Amino acid sequence: MSYTPNSSAKRAQKLQDLCRNLNLNALIFILGLDSKRNRLDEKAFFWLFQGFSGQNKLNSVSVPFKYEEVAWIVTPNSFEIFVGSACNELADTESAFTEIQKISCSWNGGNATTVTKDEVSDSEAAEETKILWFIRCMKKILGPVGICSDQIETWPLIQAYAIDMFGCGFFSNSHPHVNISEMLEPYFCDFDETAVDILVTEHLPRLKTTFDQTIEFVNKRGYPQKRGDVKEEDIKDCICLPYEYVMISNPKEVVHKPKLKLWGKFDDGKALVKNATHMNVQGVCGISGLMVSRSWFFIPQGTAKSYLENKVENDMVGVMELYKVLVGITKKTLHHICDHSVQEFIDLFLFELYKDHLFLAYHNMLSAVREGIQINLNSYDADGVCHDFSPNQYPLHSIQILIFNIKSENFEDLGGLSFGESFLIKDGKIKNLTENIEPFIMWESTAKKQMQSEFGQRLSTFENVKLYVENWCPFDGALIVYESGWGFKSVHLGDLEYEISSFKKIEQHSSDLVSFFSENARYVFKVSARASGFLMSVWNIEAVSTEGPEYLYVRGLQKEEETVKVEAETNEKTKLYIVIGMPGSGKTRAAEDIAKAIKAEFIKPSFKESVYLNKEFWRKSFEDIKSQEIVAALPGFMMPADILDLIPPHVELKSVIVKIFNNTFYMNKRKEFLPRFLPQIHVSNSLIYEEKDSNNDIIKFITAPNPSLEVFWSKGSISPQQARTILSSATSIRPQYSYKPLYQLQTLFINCPLPLLESKIRQKLLNAHTADEGNLSNRLQWENNMQILYVKGSVFLKGKTENQAMYDVRGNTKEVFFKEGKSEEPGLLFIGRNLEKEKLIEMVLECRAYTSKLPLKTRQLLESEEIKRVEDTLGQSEDYFFDGTYYMDAEGKRSLHHPDLEDKLEEYIDEENERIGKFNRSLEKENSIIRKANQEEIIKEVFA
Repeated sequence: MSYTPNSSAKRAQKLQDLCRNLNLNALIFILGLDSKRNRLDEKAFFWLFQGFSGQNKLNSVSVPFKYEEVAWIVTPNSFEIFVGSACNELADTESAFTEIQKISCSWNGGNATTVTKDEVSDSEAAEETKILWFIRCMKKILGPVGICSDQIETWPLIQAYAIDMFGCGFFSNSHPHVNISEMLEPYFCDFDETAVDILVTEHLPRLKTTFDQTIEFVNKRGYPQKRGDVKEEDIKDCICLPYEYVMISNPKEVVHKPKLKLWGKFDDGKALVKNATHMNVQGVCGISGLMVSRSWFFIPQGTAKSYLENKVENDMVGVMELYKVLVGITKKTLHHICDHSVQEFIDLFLFELYKDHLFLAYHNMLSAVREGIQINLNSYDADGVCHDFSPNQYPLHSIQILIFNIKSENFEDLGGLSFGESFLIKDGKIKNLTENIEPFIMWESTAKKQMQSEFGQRLSTFENVKLYVENWCPFDGALIVYESGWGFKSVHLGDLEYEISSFKKIEQHSSDLVSFFSENARYVFKVSARASGFLMSVWNIEAVSTEGPEYLYVRGLQKEEETVKVEAETNEKTKLYIVIGMPGSGKTRAAEDIAKAIKAEFIKPSFKESVYLNKEFWRKSFEDIKSQEIVAALPGFMMPADILDLIPPHVELKSVIVKIFNNTFYMNKRKEFLPRFLPQIHVSNSLIYEEKDSNNDIIKFITAPNPSLEVFWSKGSISPQQARTILSSATSIRPQYSYKPLYQLQTLFINCPLPLLESKIRQKLLNAHTADEGNLSNRLQWENNMQILYVKGSVFLKGKTENQAMYDVRGNTKEVFFKEGKSEEPGLLFIGRNLEKEKLIEMVLECRAYTSKLPLKTRQLLESEEIKRVEDTLGQSEDYFFDGTYYMDAEGKRSLHHPDLEDKLEEYIDEENERIGKFNRSLEKENSIIRKANQEEIIKEVFA
């Protein structure tokens, strides 16, 4: 189905507007057993996620099993969507999540989440995840909510809200509910813009394909020699079978049905093309109100040249001319249909018909028109059901002109004519949907094999050439160039051949238009520039006209304008290029590369303010601008709309560029996007994607909400040439808006002027990782625990260099990058939820090489190695004799240890305690330095 994210966003916005207009805090929709298969929620799913419209269509649908665990909560500014385990099938679960995530990526505040791979196969864990998702969302949305039922107290998911371990109480106490069923039902019947989009992008091409296949069948796929044996019932199958196939599962009462009728004099009742004069074709798109009707003609073999030069005079020429007049008047009067009542329009149509000089030339047609013309105007609802013409109530309409019992001058039956179009009326403007389905086609009913030309040797053949003859349809075919003439080979006309000497004049109008003037006709070929040059050289064409005939441009052929070089006016306004992105995307580096390439002024926030908005900084920065071009790197998570009111009048926003690095836009393994990631994509007109290996699938998904996004691949720094290309190819600025996500984040900067150990930073961050997984009690606790999503900064690293160089730190709790760099001040910026200042300061302190005080030395605490080391420093004593084992004094007393050992140990203890005291005092000083340095730092809300 051609239901796009941008089309679905219109319906999503309707639900958000309904929520806002009813003064409700949220609308809740739950599928499957958790809502006891509430029918209106199922209809809402197909209307919102699948693009269905019309009460009849929605009444006949049922939710597939893979969507049974889907639920969504709508607030005026957000869409929280959950996709649960699809019957424990991983493939179905991932498929459902991918579809829903893609269709909702353009919605205001859209956020889709799902279960992990482990939870898919564990029904209990999957159910717990769904309950937790529901409770966490509803805790942030207190107040009245809208639900499509009065019996929600019996719904399992609503009942789970009151389970004691969650501590939420009875659902209706904190969320009084309002039944919105009656307000929502009209949305399903509305033939809205989204339904029109699907009609134009899906059903209309399907109907055109049906007609194209019918034309191809009559062409006999390029073998016109067999065309004469084609039967009426075979052509009818081309028109009717697609309709009948669709209507098997979509039974409904219809006014217009597909049909086909061959007119002519047939032998033995067999309606074959070789005996036919024309046919009436009516096609209908089975599940919509689209209708188109045509009359196509057959002429005898070998008469194409005579018809084109108006040398044939018979009753069928009159029928053709009448049909051409009907087509022309319909196109002319259709744009005035809103200015008149139905009867006034019919009178206007007939007035235009009766005054047409071509029609008046065939008097025998007057009676048929007076007695047998029928003009039908109808309107269609979202189910495709036909109604009386009502341009103010429905957008889709049709007009059909039928003429019956056309007689020749000898009162022979020439058959009937039909012509019909489907059109849209919106805001008083009319768009003809079916005008590109060939209104007039003429075939030779039979054809013969091409004989060798009498105009000499074939010099060249040019395919895909169009031939235009006034008052006839354009013909496609091949132009064959001979020494003294040309031939035009077309499946419609057979083979036309002309000698160059038979033309009184030849003109070249442009590089691709050439006209040949005979006594009674003018043949205009649209060819390639190469073919046109070849024709000029072969036949020495000198006469050159500036324009082709006017009727070419009425058919939609574009006039070629002369290229005029105009000097660009000097733009006095300062050009502003804004670069945005998630933290860690490399947006600041990319913005700096772009600024250097164009020699522009570069604005970026201080490191501390790199993920929240300091309006005073941006206001002052714009006031101090001196350059004619500015490149600004906004803080992470921020959007251009956050600073638009700060931009001075003399500064013009020229481009918004979003930078993405690898998969840094995911918040967790449930594939939830970081807050504001998709809104940043919505408002940008260029994207720089940096990744080791190109992943087109990710790019296709990312660009789905913004198809006009220009994508540029990067492997690192941006070269000056690439930077200029990015800026020069930028499309027009998209509408800018701001969005405050339901998921709040915090940021805190910890100053750190002391050297840290890289290994300890990695380990501490890894230990700080808390995933939303495990048993239910752990997950309930996780909700209140501190979670670090991202860390960035510059610190001194112990042992890296003698000069204690600064090292940039980037990453999350799973993966951290270090590289030599420099910063305004050393420190780490933490981004996450439930941040606690004291815990983060302690974390930084514990990343030093030494973190704990050393205990003072005492005689009892000395190690044997220390005693041995001290004793070895003692020399020989005059008062003692050492025999290799014992020390003996003059009286013969023996001792294992040196007599002066205890005195020496006391000295050693004093020295060590002095060193330990200095070390402990230095640790205390470091602790004091860091705590004092962070005394003024406060936790800031990212989306204040």
